[in-house]
Formats: sequence, C-alpha cells, structure tokens
Amino acid sequence: INAEYGRKRIRKQNRAANEAARKERVLLGLEDEKKPKVKIANMMRVHAQKAVMDPTAIESMVQREVAARRAAHEAANSARALTPAERREKKRRKLLGDASDGVHVAVYRVADLSHPQRRFKVNKTARDLLLVGCALLAPPFALVIVEGSPKALLKFKKLMLRRIDWTANVPIQSEYYRSQIEEQKREELGVAASAAIDDDTQATFAANVSEALQPDSSNNSCMLVWEGVVPTHSFRAWSLETAATESAARFFLQSHNCEHYFNICNSAG
Repeated sequence: INAEYGRKRIRKQNRAANEAARKERVLLGLEDEKKPKVKIANMMRVHAQKAVMDPTAIESMVQREVAARRAAHEAANSARALTPAERREKKRRKLLGDASDGVHVAVYRVADLSHPQRRFKVNKTARDLLLVGCALLAPPFALVIVEGSPKALLKFKKLMLRRIDWTANVPIQSEYYRSQIEEQKREELGVAASAAIDDDTQATFAANVSEALQPDSSNNSCMLVWEGVVPTHSFRAWSLETAATESAARFFLQSHNCEHYFNICNSAG
C-alpha cells in the first residue's frame, strides 16, 4: 500500500512539474497556449455568443474537433503499440526475469502424480512459464522442482496449491492411457493382445481396466516443501521423468547436483 501511494505521489509531482514548465514556456513565447478542449457538453459555455447566434455551425465545428482529437489519440496509440513479436519477447523477458541476484527455486512434494490430466497441467504450465526443472515420478512420491523468475514461480505456485484439486476423483479420459492399461491388464491375466477372451476372463479384465481408469485420489496431497534462492541453475530445461526405484530417482537428482531436494521431500512426508 505504501509503495502504491508513493508511486501515485511521484506521478502527481511529475505532472505538476511538467505543467509548470509548460506554462513558463507559454509566457516566454516558446509554445502556443493550449486550445480549450471543447465538447458538446461544454460547447455553450465556451462559445457562448457564437453558439447562441449559430448553434448548428458551432456544433459541427465541435464534432470535427472531437473527431480530430480521437484520430490523433488512436494514431499515437498505434505508433506506441508493440508488434506481435515484440509482445512475445516482452512476455518472455518478464517471465525469465533477472537472474543477477540468484536463481529462484521451488520444490513440491506430490503424493501421486500418475493421473495424466494432472501431469499434463503441471508439464504444460511449466513450459508455458519458461521454467526449468523436472517433475520426477518416483516411489513413494513425486517430486516437482521448478527454477525461474519470482513472477513465473508465483503463477506455478497458484497452479500447484490452488488450481489443481489433488483429492478429486477424476476418471481418466485419455485413450492412449486406456490402451496402455488394457495392454498391462492383458499381460497380468496372461492373455495375448490378439487372443480371444472367455466370458469370466473378460469380466475380470473389464473390472480391472475400469478400476484403473477411476483411481482413488482421496488421500492425494501436494505441498510446497521448500522455496528459496540458489547461486546457479541445476537444470537447463524442463522435463518429465519417471524412476522405477528410489535409488534411480536419487541417481537422476545426483547428476543435477540436487539430491538434497529428495531428502527434504522424504522428511516432509
């Protein structure tokens, strides 16, 4: 609040200084006096005598002046407007921020990130915000590490802690994931992909697939376990990784000099 008040006060002082300088230039004859900004609303007050004598002509003149001011305003706006490429570059600069004071990092612990819809949201948002790091699916939890500007990390934090409902039981809609589940369940039942299935096996197969496509997320959770500033980046890009074992997850993080993030998440659980 104090910062906003300070900005308003400075703008007010600057406007007053500019207006005083303009009036001084007018007095010295260096600049013409501003013409009154006449509108239909104040036309009679500004052009009192003339407006009474010929209101139609004065109204036409005022409308032309209004149209000219609007055209000049729109032309100035168009001249200042950024091109699509410049807008993209400006957005990119704001998201990347300034890394001169260090790299901002946030580490999240997710109990279960196997749902493809939630995994897609995390992956897509991280890429859109130009973050680097990884979402590492490893037993017994998933680890999400993001590095970037404070602005980008704040947006990502809202996604992780507010926008995604981690405990909602959302059915899996992905056809690709369904085909993978069906193939996995066939292997568990010892049935080849092209082989026919008897009625009993078909019922078991359908029940297993249905259960896998409607996972129970009531005990799922996501927490921010650490955020801070580090001297250098641990990652060069964003990736989605899967580790079959805890040792594989630790080995992957070790290669990026950040195995301690796994220890922090492990102790937080």
